[in-house]
Amino acid sequence: MWQSAQRRRSHAVEARDVEQAAADAAMVFLAAVCAPAYLGLTGAQQAFLRAMAPDWPAPSAVAEIARRSGKSTARAAAYRKSLIDANVIVAVGRGLVSYAIPHFGEYMEQITSTEYSPTGH
Repeated sequence: MWQSAQRRRSHAVEARDVEQAAADAAMVFLAAVCAPAYLGLTGAQQAFLRAMAPDWPAPSAVAEIARRSGKSTARAAAYRKSLIDANVIVAVGRGLVSYAIPHFGEYMEQITSTEYSPTGH
């Protein structure tokens, strides 16, 4: 906030400085936490997470993730378990999962913006 105010050559923090600080912090979090978490996974685990992106911020159905990623339901269930064990996703209902890491949905939205559409095409 102070840096934003200083860039405006002001000693007073205003609402726009708070907004800029929040945006800057979110960007740093995506780069420092979300990107390494994603890049440390296997290609198949990454594909599972990318297949969840069209549903975000709502939970994803594992059966739909399997369809989008071209995997069997059994294979998708195995990736689901491995990602839950890695604390990247969390079960939120029968057959439903969500991202467990704060802001991870935003990160996935950024990297998959053209890869998947809500209709799966």
